[in-house]
Amino acid sequence: MALAAVYVLRMLGLFMVMPVLAILAVNYPDYSALMLGLAIGGYGLTQAILQIPMGVLSDKIGRKPVIIGGLLMFAIGSGVAATADSMLWIVIGRFLQGAGAIAGAIMALAGDVSREQHRPKVMAIIGVAIGFSFYIALLIGPVIADSYGLHGIFAITGILAILCIPLVIWVVPSAINYAPKGDTLPALIDVKKLFFDPQLRRLNVSVLLLHMMITVLFVQISISKQLKLLRERSALSQKKVATELGITQGAYSLIENGQNSITTEHLLTLSKLYSVPTDRILKGSHNSIMMSSSNGFVPLINVEARAGFIENKDNEQWMSTLDMFKLPGYEPADGQKLFEVEGDSMMPTLMHGDILITQHADDITEILDGSVAVIVTSKSVLTKRIKKDLSNNALILISDNSKYESISYDLDNILEILIVRGKITSSLNVIDMDANKRVQHLESQVDKLQGDMSKLIEKINKLV
Repeated sequence: MALAAVYVLRMLGLFMVMPVLAILAVNYPDYSALMLGLAIGGYGLTQAILQIPMGVLSDKIGRKPVIIGGLLMFAIGSGVAATADSMLWIVIGRFLQGAGAIAGAIMALAGDVSREQHRPKVMAIIGVAIGFSFYIALLIGPVIADSYGLHGIFAITGILAILCIPLVIWVVPSAINYAPKGDTLPALIDVKKLFFDPQLRRLNVSVLLLHMMITVLFVQISISKQLKLLRERSALSQKKVATELGITQGAYSLIENGQNSITTEHLLTLSKLYSVPTDRILKGSHNSIMMSSSNGFVPLINVEARAGFIENKDNEQWMSTLDMFKLPGYEPADGQKLFEVEGDSMMPTLMHGDILITQHADDITEILDGSVAVIVTSKSVLTKRIKKDLSNNALILISDNSKYESISYDLDNILEILIVRGKITSSLNVIDMDANKRVQHLESQVDKLQGDMSKLIEKINKLV
């Protein structure tokens, strides 16, 4: 029973992290799917690599020293993960936890301290203890995580491992180890035979598949949980969401329950439906920001998007497909848009490729003559300097480039006017310092010539 208690305490701490790791890991700055996979699988990897070496070591030096050393290593790994401020250190902590691979040594000790006729009962008790710890951990793990986060779970895991050490030293009975020692230990070729034994292979493969399915479930459940949480917060039924996705309610129910995968198209549709970024659905991060005009982001209408903008300038769904940007130095306001300049009609004021920061103009009478604006008509998007001609219900559109003539445009054919408040450009005016010096020299020569001419005129006047 004492050995089963050791198993319960150790496995309890291990299993508590399983239902919450995939959800809470997204809050770390270096989170990625790869790092999450390493954090979950790193423990099992080091366990698998070190189980046989630790078992052989327990044959040499005894079961209890190996078990105590493994518990200490597990506690150290838990401490590293508990103090981690990045996924990298979580992964390192998980690898160290797995390095305390003592399952084999514990099972061997259980065999050493029990008579052969009672050994199946002992193994059954240990199996029940593992199942019990798994069940309890799934219940209390999320509760602890809700109050103390991953740091708290890993800290409790380390404490439980430390509590197991006194049990191993003073409560678990000692036994004479009849396993071979020294030169009589199994050769490497004998260990290899274990991997090719037909009966053991079936057992190993079945255990591998079982653990893999359980682990995959805990990684996938976070997405399903987010889908259900977002739907309930939006007060939508599964039928309504399924209609938006263009699938049956039963098909969506399988997605929300984690029994079916979600497509990229459905993910983008849900992102727009709930007004959250796709990262919020995939990662569950509450710090994610939806890039939309309501959050201070400004859409960019580049040259390729101009034709679509004329037809969809009031279509929020279409606007959400555009690239969005935050503007440093500009307070976000309704009606702000970014436009890419096309052509040379506004040179030298504006260059081809410049990005204009514009603001919707509500009242044309308040626009100052000479302002640079983006004018949206039913056929095109123009960038011009404007002058009001209200007596003729028109605007005069003026190009800064003298090669282009001014045109008059009827106000009834103008859909929107956006005043240019600033620009983002990659073209800077370069001052030729040598040219400045030449100009200054020429000016001085002109001044000297003017002085000489004045003196010459005086002399001529005297002669006359």
